[in-house]
Amino acid sequence: PTRRSSDLESLIESDIVGFRVYSVNDGERIAAGTEIASVYSDTVENRRVAEEIADIDRRLYILESAQNLESAYTISSSEKRIQSLQKEISEASAAGDVAAAGALTTELNIMLNVKMLRNGRKSDFKVEIASLRSEKQKLLDSLGGTEGVIKASASGFLYSSCDGYERVFGDASVIDLGYDELSESLNADPDGSLVGQAKMVTDYRWYLAAPIPTDELEHFASGNKYAVDVGGISLDMTLYRTVSARGQASAYLIFSYDRIPTGMSISRKTDIDITYGESSGFMVPIKALRQVDGYNGVYALHGSVIKFRRVKVLDINATYAVCDEDYSVSGTYQSLKFYDRIVIKGEDLHDGKIVD
Repeated sequence: PTRRSSDLESLIESDIVGFRVYSVNDGERIAAGTEIASVYSDTVENRRVAEEIADIDRRLYILESAQNLESAYTISSSEKRIQSLQKEISEASAAGDVAAAGALTTELNIMLNVKMLRNGRKSDFKVEIASLRSEKQKLLDSLGGTEGVIKASASGFLYSSCDGYERVFGDASVIDLGYDELSESLNADPDGSLVGQAKMVTDYRWYLAAPIPTDELEHFASGNKYAVDVGGISLDMTLYRTVSARGQASAYLIFSYDRIPTGMSISRKTDIDITYGESSGFMVPIKALRQVDGYNGVYALHGSVIKFRRVKVLDINATYAVCDEDYSVSGTYQSLKFYDRIVIKGEDLHDGKIVD
């Protein structure tokens, strides 16, 4: 996913010398002028304490995110997301994408805790969160006086760590690029010099670019809403535009969403599922479909007699056809009904044939 801002996703810079301890949670929306970090003297001991604070912040983020996400998952859907994340981490590690692997590992830890809440192993994490906050405050007190504080120069969302893609996707114009430029951006490597720095995202709207086979573009229309599953949660996203090029086997869908999902942990790159249409009815194998006397249908076995049963096809793919379960006809051939035993294969089939 690419978050849109009016400018680049802005790095948080300051003339105050020292190291920062952030007082605002990642993804938290803040107003201009809000104090977001304290700067402390850069000593060996303070660095050690700061590392302990950063570790507590990571643990707090995981536990608090799990509690926020619990209601959005079932045991089954959380397990499915965990398996997907394990696969994505393996792929990111194999590709040498350290930033992506790290972000995915954090999300995996969140989902493991979501699963603990859903399966009843934990009722909540209130005790653990309170303990961590108390421990953090003691560590903050031990740092002594600050060298100064950093305040937000604009309203927006704070992220205490960059992933290296800020100069690729941070500009609003990326969503309006042509096919070649967009492909180049989506295949760009992260800028390692940015990893670990903090940033402000100044726009609440974000975008998602999804590659699809060009021949599937016919199922999508700009301006329509589609159910897009991101991280195991379904979002009602608007298709902003499609991007294609003559002679290319793939194309891109650019979806938009008008708010940053509360509590959701989103990687810059992740697997998604898009539902562009749903059909309800009998699922009939394509190889079972026949035409008799100009009618579409299937052969069904009634006792030892083959009968031709008419169907009305609602949707079709390379494997199955979805047929109207309420389709009713009169005449020589009846329509397909529940409990009809469809004949998948056979030679010299015809209505009325008796089989052993």
